[in-house]
Amino acid sequence: MRPFAYQLMAAQKIKSEEELDVMRQGGEICDIGAKACCDAVREGITEVELQRIMIQAMELEICRRFPDEECDGTFAWFQSGPVNTNVAHALNTNRELGKGEVLRLNCFPMIVGYYHLLERSLVLGPMSDEVRKYFEIQVEVHHSEISGLKPGVPLGDIDEQFINPIYREHGLLEARTFGTDHSFGIMHYWYGRDEIGEIRPYNDTILEPGMVMSIEPMIAIEGVGGFKHADMFIVKEDGIEQLTKFDNGVIVVD
Repeated sequence: MRPFAYQLMAAQKIKSEEELDVMRQGGEICDIGAKACCDAVREGITEVELQRIMIQAMELEICRRFPDEECDGTFAWFQSGPVNTNVAHALNTNRELGKGEVLRLNCFPMIVGYYHLLERSLVLGPMSDEVRKYFEIQVEVHHSEISGLKPGVPLGDIDEQFINPIYREHGLLEARTFGTDHSFGIMHYWYGRDEIGEIRPYNDTILEPGMVMSIEPMIAIEGVGGFKHADMFIVKEDGIEQLTKFDNGVIVVD
């Protein structure tokens, strides 16, 4: 008999229509936080100031849409420069943004116990040729993996079919720093993610309609920075439905 934790994971793997409605709204709220952040990005503003802008924008929208529910608990990160962006979720600091730097925003609204995410790399222009090269590779990888997210695909096959060949072609396989993606559902403040929903080479779970998954591979380049987009999707009978709609190409903020 499998431990109770695995039974609970299996029970929440396929979302109800009511759950999917909440998570669609969570994706929209992620987009609101990302837009508020990008609108505020400028030379000299600090990481922690941008974090607070994202949280306020998202929590105000959660309070508007869910007035009878808890409106706090949402969190965010903003990272800047070649060092702070090299890890997936660094602490927010008082570091000021500079021109030409790799930046990364992270929006994580919590809504009635459900966790959502959107992450974007971006550059405070102008962007160097070196930064553009790595950014374009990462965008290619992100979109390649999106193409592989469909019902019937084993989670353990996704890395080698849709991600690693591109990194290998560019000599960047060793630059991977973060697990590919994971499922979503009811989660406490510090994630509590479901092991059976992790996209990892060892996982033989099959993608099924009604599952909610992220796509978020990452590379980190010493002296340049870390590159990572993250989006949420519902797996459907005929493909996927993207929940986070904010631009996931090469993003330059002037």
